Amino acid sequence: MSNHQEKPPLSVVIAGGGTGGHVYPALAIAQALKQKSPHTKIYFIGSPKGLEARVIPEAGFPLKLISIGRFNRNVALKERIKTFFQIPWAVVSSLVFLLKVRPSIVFGVGGYVSAPPLIAAILLRKKVFIWEPNAFPGMVNRRLAPFVTKVLFVMDGALKYMKSKRVQKVGVPVRQEIEALFREDYKPRIPPLHFFVFGGSQGAHAINKAIVECFQQYPLESVKLIHQTGQKDYDWVLESYKELDPQQERLKCFAFVKDMDEKYRWSHLVMCRSGIGSVFEILATGRPAILVPYPYAADNHQQKNAEELEAKGAAWVLLEKDLSPEKIFEFLDQCIKKPDSLVNLSLKAKTLYKQKAADEIAQMILSS
Repeated sequence: MSNHQEKPPLSVVIAGGGTGGHVYPALAIAQALKQKSPHTKIYFIGSPKGLEARVIPEAGFPLKLISIGRFNRNVALKERIKTFFQIPWAVVSSLVFLLKVRPSIVFGVGGYVSAPPLIAAILLRKKVFIWEPNAFPGMVNRRLAPFVTKVLFVMDGALKYMKSKRVQKVGVPVRQEIEALFREDYKPRIPPLHFFVFGGSQGAHAINKAIVECFQQYPLESVKLIHQTGQKDYDWVLESYKELDPQQERLKCFAFVKDMDEKYRWSHLVMCRSGIGSVFEILATGRPAILVPYPYAADNHQQKNAEELEAKGAAWVLLEKDLSPEKIFEFLDQCIKKPDSLVNLSLKAKTLYKQKAADEIAQMILSS
């Protein structure tokens, strides 16, 4: 009989979430881990209010939910006080969970919900990695950077805010089914122009309003539209499009889109916010984009993301203060008349994309 005991499978906890910019890169890392090491056990910790509450279970991964509110300066004092009293319980709940699943490493992807499990992991002296995609890091990552095993950053500007010498530059993980489009040629056959509009997991009211008014005011028979509205605006947007296109053959809207890869593949032109997740999906798919930065993002980081792409000839930028039916029509009309401008944007976007970031990060985790 052999005296060698079989080594237990690696266990990884991925903590964080809230919006697609946190959730989808986390999912891409989990998928890469499973591909490289099928026996690795992967658990997520997130919020019942975040996008992860729906997306992670649908992807087949176990999810531990903890309740904690936001605690930045943009929220009301009452909510911050409530969150202050939630933190100890959330940390204890995370401690109990980590003691149960005994992870080899805890990986933070940002978002306020990542704080309690990361604090718990530090207290248990676990290996802790945090990933920061933005030029101005989120508060949780800024505060915890000195205490973690390794800081993975994307934008060089983040380093001056992250007090750690244990740093490594990486890319932004993009879901495998979306990154697959990197290898496909972009060959738009226009007309009709396929226009895909989305405002992120929550939708974007300013974009929704301007797009609907554009199609109401201008004859855009040579444009086919798919519009992801978010739940709040879905009903009135749907009714507006039914009046213009009763059979919904040309103008389609959805509260939420699950098959983003197919929507990107279908599209010739995209309009969206410029959060880091959307930006890197655009680069990965090589889709020409009109970026409308969210004007209230922390330290205006969305506008910084968008302007960097525009400066490199990889996207167009339309600030929300300038957003109007007239401006949107001008863009669409230009794309129909000069489709070569779309091809040029697509080629430039792909030159800025770093492939296989999820694989690189997964390998770091497995080798740690």
